[in-house]
Amino acid sequence: MRQSVRWIFALFLALMLALPASVVASSGEDDNDGDDDDDEREDENTHKVDVDISGDQITVEMKKETGDSESKIEFKTDLSEGKFKLKFEEETGQLETEQKLEVKLQQLIEFVDGNGNGAYDEGETVASAYHIGDSGNSLSGAPDNGSVNWGTPTLEDITITGKLGKKIVARGTFGDAGQGTFGLDMMVFGDFTSISTSQIRPTDVKIDFIIENYPYTRDDSAVGLMMKTKTKQEQERDHIDLDDDEEGVVAASTTEVNSISLSFSWKQTATVDGVDLPVHTTVLNSQTDSDEDEFEFKQQFVLSYARGDVIVHDPVAGVGYASVGGASGWLSGLLPGFGIVATMATISAGAIVMRPRRIRE
Repeated sequence: MRQSVRWIFALFLALMLALPASVVASSGEDDNDGDDDDDEREDENTHKVDVDISGDQITVEMKKETGDSESKIEFKTDLSEGKFKLKFEEETGQLETEQKLEVKLQQLIEFVDGNGNGAYDEGETVASAYHIGDSGNSLSGAPDNGSVNWGTPTLEDITITGKLGKKIVARGTFGDAGQGTFGLDMMVFGDFTSISTSQIRPTDVKIDFIIENYPYTRDDSAVGLMMKTKTKQEQERDHIDLDDDEEGVVAASTTEVNSISLSFSWKQTATVDGVDLPVHTTVLNSQTDSDEDEFEFKQQFVLSYARGDVIVHDPVAGVGYASVGGASGWLSGLLPGFGIVATMATISAGAIVMRPRRIRE
């Protein structure tokens, strides 16, 4: 509660500082000028979006140019490997910045929740398991029941709340008779957009995980999704940019001119047969690999879902950016939530940082 009050207060101050004096003290005669200013600020945050699909490779690019600064966000999906790669690149004068985050979707598992806590715990029985991509590791002690067979992804134009965007749909089948389906629905707008109870930023890719008709082998089992994240920076799971109803990982860094964070996060609930039910996260291991030239940080998770025929979960991947030292920068937010989420802005009139929280259900 105290954190929410703090952000509301910061938002109020930031808005007051950001408005020209003529607007703050305006009469009705100045309303149109204020609207024009709002339109200009919104235009400043818009990113150009390009999507390319080639075989099992999906590439989303979001580009933005501001003054002498040029930035590009690339979100690449390799279905055959079950892998996402999120990369941020920026050139500002003589300074170049690059940051990466990789997510591997490794296995779908059917497990028996022996202690009834709703989560997969190491040592619990794994009744069946399916690889999502060629690069996926196997959970220790899990059987090998095959892999997800991906079909050709599709691309379509969409409009939500008046904002134009792109939607990519990918589906794969698994099981002896191909009765199980694992799917990805990805949406990108390059603009602030509200979808249901979530706010999508110009720098976000919204992703839905869809699990349908899992071929259960037991009557007392549930479903888990094992994945691994990898970054060049240490990953934070307890981060200010994760909302109270979200979990995920954030990799952040600060240069002379900006603060950047890449994130992959998810809500703590999923829709199971039409009902919102808890999602439990189990961290299996964390690993640091480093030498004099490179540092890598890896974490492996299992997301556990309640048993059902249709399971829908809504991660988001995105980039947050803010200028250092009060310089103007493009407004993008520090984190999408796995619901990714926060918006971080530097107001040129003062170094106030604000983080509007995502709309709650």
